[in-house]
Amino acid sequence: MESERNSAASSLNHSTSSIFPILLVDFVAIAFVYFMPHLVKITSIPLYLIDPLRLWVLTALIFTNKPNTLVLVLVLPVLSHLVGGHPHIVKTILLSIELLLNVSFLYYLEKHWTVFWSTFISIIISKSIYYILKFMSLNFGWIQGDLLSTPLWIQAVMTIVMSFYVTLFYRFYPKKIKNK
Repeated sequence: MESERNSAASSLNHSTSSIFPILLVDFVAIAFVYFMPHLVKITSIPLYLIDPLRLWVLTALIFTNKPNTLVLVLVLPVLSHLVGGHPHIVKTILLSIELLLNVSFLYYLEKHWTVFWSTFISIIISKSIYYILKFMSLNFGWIQGDLLSTPLWIQAVMTIVMSFYVTLFYRFYPKKIKNK
């Protein structure tokens, strides 16, 4: 009887400890995306330049699991569109595709390369496909504006920073992408 109680308590403790990072990351990511338009307006800091959706998806990739990461890939761009009216619905779809490709390539490449290079290359590939699709959308007249809304140098810096971010946390956080 005592061992059954200990087993049940251990199981409950394990399930509670595994759900907490998911709830925490999801809550903070959704809250950030929800309040981002207000934060930008209040602070006059263009937070969208730091690629916040990718940052939260990569954070979910590190601290939660694959299904949760894929849910955030789909939810965060849609929430951003619904809350702030930005980006345009076509760009929202393009962002979801880009983030889905980023995560998919990262899962694949991590089996073959180091975490830094897997992250770096997966971001480059997914951004390249995003810009090809955005170029096509601009030419078809589905969206208006410039091909590059964020300067390339900022994107390059953020790609390097995010690659180091993922590498750093994978070094100290015991979960690995391939174990999820």
